[in-house]
Amino acid sequence: MKATRHSAGFTLVEMMVVLALITVFAAISLPYTSVAGDRTRLLSTARLVAARFESVRAAAIDQNKPMSLAIDPKSRRITDSQNAQTETIPNDFALTIISAQDEAIDGKATFGFFADGGSTGGKVILTKGNRSASINLNWLTGAVMVEAGAQP
Repeated sequence: MKATRHSAGFTLVEMMVVLALITVFAAISLPYTSVAGDRTRLLSTARLVAARFESVRAAAIDQNKPMSLAIDPKSRRITDSQNAQTETIPNDFALTIISAQDEAIDGKATFGFFADGGSTGGKVILTKGNRSASINLNWLTGAVMVEAGAQP
């Protein structure tokens, strides 16, 4: 009787088939990764704007005095009334701002926050492609809510 050896490895053909399958799956999924990346960037930027709204609201309540946050649509900068921090909204997002008309100062949309927690209200909408994220500021309570969705 002859003893037979059993190999514990893979043949070259098996390895080539596996590599071909991995390449096909990677090629199919590649377009979806850029879309997911854009969506993630859009939502993270919206959450950044919402966090700025919430921090200025908290400061107004804490210091018991009105405060504001301004967004300059040209430079895309977000600045609070104490100029403590400045953030910039990326240029590849379309920016729509809805605020009280009497709150516009020097071409900047200004959102006011009061010591009781209320605000002047408004909305900031960020759009890229068919995706959008809106930051809604409730005028009565000053609550901030981020909503994500496809553009109608």
